[in-house]
Amino acid sequence: MDLEELIKDRVFYYFSCLSKIPHGSRNTKQISDHCVGGVKRKRGR
Repeated sequence: MDLEELIKDRVFYYFSCLSKIPHGSRNTKQISDHCVGGVKRKRGR
C-alpha cells in the first residue's frame, strides 16, 4: 500500500494533516486549534 492509498483512509488523512504541523512542546496550541477547527467544520459551526 502506498502513501496515496493510505491518505484515502480518513484516519491516515488526519494523521497526515497533523504531522505537517511542527509538534514540539511549543506548538501545542497550533495542533489544538487544528483539531478544534476540524470538529467545528464537521458540525457546521
